Formats: sequence, C-alpha cells, structure tokens
Amino acid sequence: MTSMSKLIYQRSFFSCIAVLLLGYITGLQLGRITPYAFRLTSEYGFSLPIIGWLTSLVTLFVAIFALPASRLIPTFGLARMVKVGAATVATGAFLFIFADTLTMMIVVRIVEATGHIITVISAPSYIVAKAPENLKAVFLALWSSFVPIGFALSNTLGGTLQKQTDLQIIWSYYAIAAVVVAIFVFLSLPNTPLEKPDSPNNLNKTSIAWILVYSFGTYGFLSIGFFAFMPSFIKMTGPQLLAPGVIPLFVPLGSFCAAFLFARASLALASRTISVGFLIIAIASFFCFPLAASDASIYRALFAFGCGITAASIFTSVPDLTRSSMEATQTIGAIAQAGGLMVLIGAPFAGFIIEMAGWQTLGISFGFAAFSASIVAGAAALTRKLE
Repeated sequence: MTSMSKLIYQRSFFSCIAVLLLGYITGLQLGRITPYAFRLTSEYGFSLPIIGWLTSLVTLFVAIFALPASRLIPTFGLARMVKVGAATVATGAFLFIFADTLTMMIVVRIVEATGHIITVISAPSYIVAKAPENLKAVFLALWSSFVPIGFALSNTLGGTLQKQTDLQIIWSYYAIAAVVVAIFVFLSLPNTPLEKPDSPNNLNKTSIAWILVYSFGTYGFLSIGFFAFMPSFIKMTGPQLLAPGVIPLFVPLGSFCAAFLFARASLALASRTISVGFLIIAIASFFCFPLAASDASIYRALFAFGCGITAASIFTSVPDLTRSSMEATQTIGAIAQAGGLMVLIGAPFAGFIIEMAGWQTLGISFGFAAFSASIVAGAAALTRKLE
C-alpha cells in the first residue's frame, strides 16, 4: 500500500467511524423521551398517549417520507447530506432544551424527524459508497444496531442521572453529545465536489433488492411487537433470569457477532444469513411466551439475538444486491420506509392478538411469520447464487 493509498484508506476509515457514531447519536435522540415518560406526565401534564405520539412521530415521518427522500438525496451528494443530517439532528437536540410546551416539543420533534430521515438514508449509503472494501460489511452490520444501541444509551443515561435533575439539564446532555458528533462528522468527511449518481440504475419492480425491503419490514413488525409487550408479560409472570431491560441488549450483540462473521467472509454471505436470522427468531418465538409459569429468558434473548443477526445481514447485503450507489440509496430508503410502516403496525397487531387470543398465540403468529420470511429470504439467496 502506497503512502497515498494509505492516507485515502485512513480518511475513509475515520469518516465511516464518524458516520457510525452519528447513527448511534441519532438513535439516542430517538429514544430520548421514553425514559422520562412519567416525569413528563407529572411535570408537564402530558398523557401517556401523547408521550407515545411524541416518541413515534419520528417513525411516522420515516414511514411516509423515507423512499421519496432517497430519490433526492444522491443528487445533492452523500457526504454533503450526511453533514446536513448531522447538523439537523444537533439542531433539534439543542432546541429540545427549550421545549417546555407540547406545541414546541412537536415542532422540535419534526426538526429531529427531518434530520433522522436524512441521516438514516445518507449515512448507510455513504458507508456503501465510501467504506474500505475489507471493512464495508463490518460497518454496515454495526450500523444496523443504531436504534437499539441509541435506546440502550438513553435508558442508561436515564437510570444514571438523579431523579431530581432538571429535565432541561438532562436534555442539554443529549444536545452536547449530538453537537460533538456533528463536529466530528464535519471534520472527518471530505468536502468533495458534487458528484452525479454513478449510474442510471434505479430500484425498479424487478430488482432482487426488494427482498431486503420485505425482510426489514418483517423484522420491524416482529421486533416492535415483541419488545413492546415483552416487559408486560415478564411483569405478569414474575421475576425471570433476565430482566426486561437486559434482553434488548442481545440485539446489538447479534449485530456485533454478524459483523465479526462478515469481516472474515464475502458480502455474498450476508444475503444467505438473513434466512438464518429469521429461522432463529422463528424457533425462539414458539417458546417466548410459555403457557406454564416457566422461565423463558433464554428464548427471549435468542429472539433478540436473531433480530440483531437479521438486521445486520439485511444492511450488509445492500452493496451485494444493488447495481449502483443510486440503487443502493433508494433501497436503503425503501428499507427504512418499510421498517417505519411495519413498526407502526406491529405493536397494535400484537396487542390485538394478545387481547383476542392470548400470549401463546402471539408467539405462534410471530413464529410462522418469521419462518415464512426465512423461506422467502433463503429462496432469494439461492436464486442469487444460481445466477
């Protein structure tokens, strides 16, 4: 490796580190509200449904605008749009410090939703286009866990701070983190001239990349339904080996294990691993909500671990199943939109199943949905291999 190529490699590496940190900070801002739900109820007079809407407002915007945004972002340049996303996320985090009414919080969450959409499309697209080839799979696999890691960081921060700490001071910690990462992004990403899309290839109705959209939609549907109601089931059945707050940590653990695997294999392996991830989820689903009062913590952890493998495999498959950076960006936009839509549907569906047919039926429903997705993803991977 020449000195010039080594310099390019290092700049690419550090810029992708900055982009990855931006993802985690974006997830942190997304999960900012829920750890303080009861304080917002007592201090601001917000109802829990209102707090739920404040939390899901960002997801609603993703469900509506992600795919259209993915068709526009490449025309402005990926590096430029990553910086815009970082600046918008930081601006929203700063403005939230001063949001002391419902109207102000809604306005600020809309600002954050805009930054979130720009970031979740431009950041992984930047990794696809600019990451060192030998680390591309690792960065994409690690990117896939930005939401659970962000929520875990937010929950940890909420548990660490004293209960009497003023909410404005708490919001300022979130803002400082967002501003620091935004500065790192601006310093790390090159000021490149505006680049035209590398190919006219777009995501069309015959593209095999749609399997990733279907897979991520199914993943979002299963994961939100599981994690939304799993704490209630554990509370109902009594203390378990693993507390409700511990189980979601197995999602990034699954993503990290997938990243470790993909670092030693080709990108083509990722599309085949999607099927394995769904199969793990399917097996675990049948035992997550047992009829008898037994401890099913291992199966719930296995469900979360399978979610991490699945999400990592989906994002890592993007460069292998797309023909250009333009199609990759549009695929990521479609993935985000499908995930947003199914997250909005998944929790109400799970609640309906629990109310009408019981917890065991929910587990069985999830099991068959995951098993079906495993078959579809496996068939698509086999088709890809035979091409």
